[in-house]
Amino acid sequence: INLSMAFALVLSMYLWLYRTSIGRDMRACAANALAAALAGIPVKRISLLTYMAGGFLAGIAGVLILYTTGTSYSAGLGLTIWGFGAAVLFGMHKPLRGFAGGIAIGIVQAVSAGYLPGAWATAAPLLFIMVVLAAGRLNVAHVAGGRA
Repeated sequence: INLSMAFALVLSMYLWLYRTSIGRDMRACAANALAAALAGIPVKRISLLTYMAGGFLAGIAGVLILYTTGTSYSAGLGLTIWGFGAAVLFGMHKPLRGFAGGIAIGIVQAVSAGYLPGAWATAAPLLFIMVVLAAGRLNVAHVAGGRA
């Protein structure tokens, strides 16, 4: 259920961001808020809508995680670290790349939980993030302005 919901949400977000005028306005505000305001886009309204959409997606993710794994007082820390790791790993600039980062970290987490001892299974996704960041050039083209 979680995977099908994730694919449905990613598809709907992709269609919303790349096939509607509101999505075009959101991408314009993210790229350059001043230029978007000068072009007549209501930047504050689009920012509010973006935060509302993020909260809606976070609420859906919270419900899915609650019914899958349960919850505890400190459950949010690991999820936050792995979420930021997925965003950093594949980039925060494209939704599909961020989704791929989440899937990659989820696979590493599931495989390490099945084959490694407890402490190593917890550290394996973090080690994966560090290895990919140390060895990879995933986000160099964006930082260099497309001149990698």
